Amino acid sequence: MMRFAIWLALFGLLVAALPALAAKPPAKPKPPASTAQPKPKPKPTPPPPPPPPPVKEEDMTPPATPGFGLHGEYFADPEMTKLVLTRIDPKVEFNWGGGTPGPGVPGDNFTCRWRGYLLPKYAETYSFWASADDHARITVDGQLLMTTWPNETRKDRSEIELTPDKLHTIVVEHREGGGGASIALYWSSKSQPQEVIPATQLYPPRLRIGKVLFATAGLGTKGKVYLQTPAEGAKELTKAGATEPAINWMGDTALFTACWHTSWNDAKTVKNTELYSMKPDGGDQRRITSNFYPDMMASLSRDGRRVAFVADTTNGNRDIFTMVMGGRPRQLTADPGMDLLPVISPDGKQVAFQTDRNGRWEIFAVNVDGTGEIQLVDGVAWSPAYSPDGKKILFLSSRDGQTDIYQMLLETKEIIRVTNTPDVESSPLYSPDGSEIAFIMTHAAGKSDIHVMALDGKGLRKMTDVGNVVSFAWGW
Repeated sequence: MMRFAIWLALFGLLVAALPALAAKPPAKPKPPASTAQPKPKPKPTPPPPPPPPPVKEEDMTPPATPGFGLHGEYFADPEMTKLVLTRIDPKVEFNWGGGTPGPGVPGDNFTCRWRGYLLPKYAETYSFWASADDHARITVDGQLLMTTWPNETRKDRSEIELTPDKLHTIVVEHREGGGGASIALYWSSKSQPQEVIPATQLYPPRLRIGKVLFATAGLGTKGKVYLQTPAEGAKELTKAGATEPAINWMGDTALFTACWHTSWNDAKTVKNTELYSMKPDGGDQRRITSNFYPDMMASLSRDGRRVAFVADTTNGNRDIFTMVMGGRPRQLTADPGMDLLPVISPDGKQVAFQTDRNGRWEIFAVNVDGTGEIQLVDGVAWSPAYSPDGKKILFLSSRDGQTDIYQMLLETKEIIRVTNTPDVESSPLYSPDGSEIAFIMTHAAGKSDIHVMALDGKGLRKMTDVGNVVSFAWGW
């Protein structure tokens, strides 16, 4: 009886709960787990072609010398953000296979950009294209002529009107995804057979202006190094006590001599005269030599990796030394007397310098390993400077009664007088493209500034107007 009463009570509770259970909707079944793969994120669109190098209209006049290539930039990523290598490439014609274009550039997923100027031979309609693995893009005078770039409308080749009386801007880009890598840049016209565009018709940017570093007043309290630019004029790069700037032909490495003490005439100061490196804008200044005897008169190789300089030695001589940047110095000369003003040849194999070992100033040359020393220029000569193509050399001489600038063709030894003025000229240099020369001219009033002119003596003009320039260097 008791059990029946308990069962009846439970049954009553169940009946009372039925309306609430009926009002609650049944639970929805869970959907089956998706087996679809997530969509990959779209790759970033490659950047558009860069703008052509800025130039003034007068800078578009063709130079007097043949071209020598384009400025190449190599990036370690597809988006052209990780620049790892720059250099001058004579022409755009490479087959790297599965290798790498150079130090720091990976074998896959890299990009390249070449920029500069183009000089056609004929006033005609030209066609441009590239054979590339994987992608290429060509822009001439700001007009996109060819692209196989990802996410861009494909354009295999296009035409453009060009004239030989002016330079034309050109930008070429290459993108490598994976596997083999190659690119070759072609052109053709009615009179121009199809060919890879040769180095003689290609010029790097910053052709006429480049970067000019100059020093004022020597190592005293006023002596400083400046960067000369057309837009900003002279920009101060160092504090007082710096002189003898040097810049490599490619314009990305600079040196100077510094002695940040009291004056050049102080014996203690002389013993601490050292070489310093810096970026051409004055940044990252650091000492690269540390010797008891003074180091001075530095010059750089074309790529900026080797430096030649003058150092006092224990026997009282001043001799020529060389070293790879960051390495140990190597003595190249050891003759009695003074060996001064070394310059490294464009091919990096020789160092020319002036010496008084025979009782007068003469120009000698020696291999960078210290062998093969020869007299380079016959007769009285000093202050040598190689042309960018390595075929000529400028120097100073008083062989005709007054100090003037001369040029010698290295192959034939033919000597040509370049200047004939009563003013004092010093430190002659070729422009980076070899079409002009620059030198310090000191007038009767004692003011000295950098002047520039063509090799035939035409177009003489002042580059600086400070009145106390003592040394300078010219690179891109």
